Amino acid sequence: EFNSAGGQDFNPIGVAYIQGDFSQLNTDAFAPTEGKVIFSNASEKEIINTATAADLVFYDIEVATSARLLTSSSWQVTSMIDVKANGELKADNGNIAFVNATPAMKYIKNASTQTLEFNDLTITNGVVYTSDSWVIKGNLTTTEGLVATNGTITFDNIQEKVIEATTAPVFFKIKISDGSKVTTGTADDFTIRNNGTNPSGAGIEVEGTGAFYVGNLPL
Repeated sequence: EFNSAGGQDFNPIGVAYIQGDFSQLNTDAFAPTEGKVIFSNASEKEIINTATAADLVFYDIEVATSARLLTSSSWQVTSMIDVKANGELKADNGNIAFVNATPAMKYIKNASTQTLEFNDLTITNGVVYTSDSWVIKGNLTTTEGLVATNGTITFDNIQEKVIEATTAPVFFKIKISDGSKVTTGTADDFTIRNNGTNPSGAGIEVEGTGAFYVGNLPL
């Protein structure tokens, strides 16, 4: 737990293992510029941030094998989110944002199919690469870029959500789940693309009563 407002930010180095909740409760930022925080808990734990998103910045965040992590807060990542086999990271509210120009190549890794769920996901700096499957419950906003070379990015929501892209993201496969609705603006381009490693399987899948409107912002 971090609960300091004395004007001294926390910039740890190395690897830290967390087996309980991680709480940022005040204005002295937790913002390492290297290293990794590994959540290795045996039972469900939570990331709690009552300060601003910029006051809780992970460099690399890893959810260890079989660990379970929830969050309803907004926070930031500099380099990588890595969910190991049978691990779980689920955001039911808030915005997770990739920030900072260095490193320019950032990563989302998920070895547990469909157990990585974002609410809102924002890519402010750098290009985020992924080859795994994960879920977005809210909006996707990309300033610099998202490149998916495999896997399915599933939009699963109960209210209309948007893809907003300054730099066109590259998807391998998009899925709109049953009952969900996603729209893009007229200037928000994106690409669906196979590649040499995965020459087939790319596409857009809309399930049941789901809807995907391209070039049509929400009413």
